[in-house]
Amino acid sequence: AGNQAMLRMLLDGVVGAFRKPFVHEGEEFALTVSVGVAGFPRDGETAQQLINHAQSAVAEAKRRGRNTWQAFTPELSQALAERTQIESQLRRALDNRELRLVYQPIFNLADGGIAGVEALLRWRNRALGEIMPSQFIAHAENSGEIVRIGAWVIAESCRQWRAWHDAGIAPPHIAVNVSFRQLLSGSLLEAVRAGTEGCRLPPDTLEIEMTERALVEDAEDTLDAFAALKRMGTRLLIDDFGEGYSSLNYLRRLPLDGLKIGHAFVQGVPARAADSAICEAIVRLADSLRLSVTAEGVETP
Repeated sequence: AGNQAMLRMLLDGVVGAFRKPFVHEGEEFALTVSVGVAGFPRDGETAQQLINHAQSAVAEAKRRGRNTWQAFTPELSQALAERTQIESQLRRALDNRELRLVYQPIFNLADGGIAGVEALLRWRNRALGEIMPSQFIAHAENSGEIVRIGAWVIAESCRQWRAWHDAGIAPPHIAVNVSFRQLLSGSLLEAVRAGTEGCRLPPDTLEIEMTERALVEDAEDTLDAFAALKRMGTRLLIDDFGEGYSSLNYLRRLPLDGLKIGHAFVQGVPARAADSAICEAIVRLADSLRLSVTAEGVETP
């Protein structure tokens, strides 16, 4: 117990030392440190085992927000192995045709008609079975694979809309979720252009949905990309509005067409007063800005 207490004091001291800016040639520099700890013999009996386990711990420290320390646990090793397996399989998912899209209808509350559909990504892996987006999207973003997958989603969504159109049952709009990494990669515009022109979609048929995170990663590049998308006729929506950074500044700067109220707020209506008030405020804000509003997860009259 005494050794553990001394170790914690040492680690806290190391992390604390980096919380103060470093002065070099009269200028201050702020640095952070993430520390992973593995101890002999509890966490390994060879140098390579200890290094691997310390790397697992430092990865967890970074995942928790950085500028902290994390001791190795067997659970971390298991989680790292699972993440590695998912990322390894995900790199081959597109080529192995394991990805598919399902389509969720968007209803117009005024008349009950279908106002559009939203394309939702699904993955059934040969070794791991059915994997939900919450289990693999973050890995796709971290590895950069989301750029290639995202381009496929746009192309497949446009192809499906054209097939529906040719059958006489096409919805007015088809919405696609886009990652902030797709936006920053610079390939999004070409993916949208290739999909819409290749499948002959009317200009405003495709809707691009982004979470608020995408809007603050690189403000100027985001503004340029959104302007280019609007010139192409694409509709732009903010997904899960109010659940992210919630900066209202981008509402007046970006050429948006609509907002989507996330399921986290909608599921509280009408039972929870706070959720009801938030949803009402979003609707009024959107109405004043002449933006459309979509509520996710409405399941009862």
